Amino acid sequence: MLEKSAKLSTLIQGFAALVFLYSYFLPQTTQQGTNPAVLHPMFQQSWLPLTSILLLVVSVIVSSILNFVVLRRRKGPLPSSVAESLPPPKLVIHRAVYGIGPQADVDITESLRKAARDALVIPVDNNLVPRDPAIGVRKRLVVEYSYGDGIVCCASRMESMQGDIARLVLPEDSELPKLQKELSHWQAKYSAEKTSDLTDKANAENKVLQLEAKLNELSKPDNSLLSRLTALVRDVLVFLHDQQPMPEIQPGELESEKGKRFAIETEKRIHRIHSGFSLRLHPEIDKITLELGEKGIFDYHLATLMQNSAHSEANISEISDKLIALRDRLEKLEYGGGE
Repeated sequence: MLEKSAKLSTLIQGFAALVFLYSYFLPQTTQQGTNPAVLHPMFQQSWLPLTSILLLVVSVIVSSILNFVVLRRRKGPLPSSVAESLPPPKLVIHRAVYGIGPQADVDITESLRKAARDALVIPVDNNLVPRDPAIGVRKRLVVEYSYGDGIVCCASRMESMQGDIARLVLPEDSELPKLQKELSHWQAKYSAEKTSDLTDKANAENKVLQLEAKLNELSKPDNSLLSRLTALVRDVLVFLHDQQPMPEIQPGELESEKGKRFAIETEKRIHRIHSGFSLRLHPEIDKITLELGEKGIFDYHLATLMQNSAHSEANISEISDKLIALRDRLEKLEYGGGE
């Protein structure tokens, strides 16, 4: 009804404007030669311009007042056709009560549902209900709601004290309980999967330990008799290669100072070779030959060479040849099935 009245007031404004314009241009038409006697008496009155102005002013004021009232009324609930076209709100109120307990609670679910969209700020006071459910007692607001995911959360706030303002903001005020409830939900949902994951993890760790054991086994040095005999032969040959060459001297120089120095250096060289061989190689050769004897591999000539009281280069070279022959016999025994 108010909207129709506002539209009617707008039409009156238009009519008043036309009358004013007509009264404004009428004197000009008379001055241009029109006979005033043929005009209707109403258009010859001097009050016509003033009346049109008053009518225009009143219609503008009335139209403004009516438009203001119409806009104020439109701040209320939206028409059903407009509300149905809007997307559903994320904030859903499932239950809301205001009071001091089950026996003195007022259900305000519907009133909050009408106001709820994606967020809601609720002043917690007696204006939530038509009557005070418990006069003189401090009430509380309890709201059960969900926000976008269907998980129902509960938020509450005590009534504001005198001189204070209490508000319940949804969903922000109860974000922590919501997250805790969501965490519990996911923990319960995936408990079986976690158990399965732990089993898979234990199996994987066991597999890793097995692989590490195999790797360590492969990484261990080869301490077999064949490997140690091969290393011993290499050490003997290296020992011979590292010895300094025999100094040279002419037969006629033996009685000279050069010959004396030659005799001293030769004696030092013989002792150095014998001592080095006896200290570093002799014990290992004795041990290896005893282990070979346990397998039925032996060489009497080698035993004779090892008993020599002075190990020279020629003696050590012959020992190395015997060791190489023993190594070949051991390799044939282990890989060829017999000597």
